[in-house]
Amino acid sequence: MSETRFALRSSEGSSQLNWALDRLQIETCWQRGLTGAGVRIGHLDTGVDSKHPMLCDRIATFAQFDPWGDRVPNAQPWDSGNHGTHTAGLLCGEAMPSAHGNVSGIAPQAKLCSGMVIEGGHPLVRVLAGLDWLLDQQIRVLCLSLGVPGYNPLFEIVLARLRQQGVLTVCPIGNQGRRIACSPANYPGVLAVGAINDQDQVPGFSGSGVAIVAPGVHLLSAQPDGNFASQTGTSMAAAIVAGVAALLFQAKPTATVEEVEQALLASCTPLPHLPPQRVGHGLINPIAAVEYLLNGKECDRAPFPISEIPHRVDPRLLRQLDAANSEDLIAAIAIISGNLEPILQRLHRPQIQLKWIPSANAIALMATPDVLYALLDEPEVYFLSSTTIDPFYLG
Repeated sequence: MSETRFALRSSEGSSQLNWALDRLQIETCWQRGLTGAGVRIGHLDTGVDSKHPMLCDRIATFAQFDPWGDRVPNAQPWDSGNHGTHTAGLLCGEAMPSAHGNVSGIAPQAKLCSGMVIEGGHPLVRVLAGLDWLLDQQIRVLCLSLGVPGYNPLFEIVLARLRQQGVLTVCPIGNQGRRIACSPANYPGVLAVGAINDQDQVPGFSGSGVAIVAPGVHLLSAQPDGNFASQTGTSMAAAIVAGVAALLFQAKPTATVEEVEQALLASCTPLPHLPPQRVGHGLINPIAAVEYLLNGKECDRAPFPISEIPHRVDPRLLRQLDAANSEDLIAAIAIISGNLEPILQRLHRPQIQLKWIPSANAIALMATPDVLYALLDEPEVYFLSSTTIDPFYLG
């Protein structure tokens, strides 16, 4: 492989490497020419500041979604918070010094397809719309640094379709602590990531039921308006893993999702002093993962497993319905498991607003309680959910 120009340089007044890059020996990957070049990463978050010096040439496409899940016309990349710019910097920010130490993304020549889906209300509809958009963006890795505490099946169908297209989805397990996992990280077929600190210990906030762990404590990265800051969370660990996955797809462009996933998991550095539920296979090891991918055996393609147990209604929505007046309009999402047309015909009324999200088999609607109660009895409705989840996890 050709050599790359990327190398961390000592910043003025500081020679300290970002501890995560040092721990994972990422510079060795760059020296072998593995920088994520040619790989697109999907990124659904609070947006991204494309003018930041780490990210000014990294954004391939950007989309902003309004609270109803419609794409905002002609939206230019920006960050409604700071979480998205930080995770973007960890994924593919260009290596450079800062006043706080050296910073870089894991895959500094990968390109980002970034969607703003979080702040602004009704995040579940916006995430579904963002996932639908990513189906057409030729991504190989999806960093979905968000989640809903507990098990919620809303994203299963569209994530299955992304995997069928050759996309590896990486999600944080959540910041709710031990014994708690978030959706969609807790789906089979999604790579669930927990955090470790610089002492190879799992911090108290990192959830249980992970497949793999990565650095997620005090990670320096980009912030909007050209700034840099340290953030902590399993979202940061997930961005690290997604960036490493991009390096693997560059190393073997013909690799399947299953081959990259197996290479990541089979090559982990074990952490036997920690409970398996908190660390899974162990600490991600990028160099060993590349070697495994290039020299390991091929994997069979496996379907994305979707839950066989129907979860018919979100209890939060039931509470909304019980407290509502008959004329109130309530926002909901219906996941359809069968024939959609009869349901659409019954829902086409003047007072009902509808949005069909085809890749998720989902209808977002605004309707009165009697309409939503009627949907509960529809055998074709797999799941009926509120559009707002509290807490909606970012971390």
